[in-house]
Amino acid sequence: MPDIESNTTDNNGSDGLVFYGSAAYLLNDNSSGNNVGIYCEDGSVISTGGQSEAGGNTITNNTDGIGASTNSTISFGDYTGRWYQGTCNSIYGNTTYNAYATDTSSITAEYDWWGQSPPDASKFWTDNSSSTIDYTGALTSQANCPISGAAAQEVTLNGQTVSGGTTPSGNDPALLFQFARQAREEGEYGIATAAYRLLLQDTISSAQKERALFRLFNYWQLQ
Repeated sequence: MPDIESNTTDNNGSDGLVFYGSAAYLLNDNSSGNNVGIYCEDGSVISTGGQSEAGGNTITNNTDGIGASTNSTISFGDYTGRWYQGTCNSIYGNTTYNAYATDTSSITAEYDWWGQSPPDASKFWTDNSSSTIDYTGALTSQANCPISGAAAQEVTLNGQTVSGGTTPSGNDPALLFQFARQAREEGEYGIATAAYRLLLQDTISSAQKERALFRLFNYWQLQ
């Protein structure tokens, strides 16, 4: 998989970065003034950023921002429950669409900046239900990058901290449940246990507390 890093593709007279049946890893690239800033088709797989690493790509002032067609995949930002991966891209100011997916393609672009908060839903388009675009957790400002803004390797709920990952700011227990589940799946039982204990101190529902206690009981049996 080739790496394309710190590349600028401006005013190409056509599309910017184009991929046909290929895979590529993009980081800190810029594409502006083109037909489509980044376009892929024929089963291409495009990704950016590693674990706890921002993608840092800027796709702006094109006719369309990013486009995926014919069974292609673009991963431009993801939050696993413990780690951000490839987030904090800036995709905005594109004339028709900021992102579109067609012919059973998918775009995952979580925790990115789309030029406004909340993003303009009319700037995202898929041709049918088999193509998807996920822009969960859209940033509220270009500077509000969760990787650079969060304390490294920790999660906080109501002012208390558990080490071992990063989570979006705020006190949403659902995010901490997601964090704990991811830690458990990665075999980090101590971190998961600490997260569930923290949940028990929060004002969550009785059903959620039963769920946390059940998980804690299972971990104690494993020890």
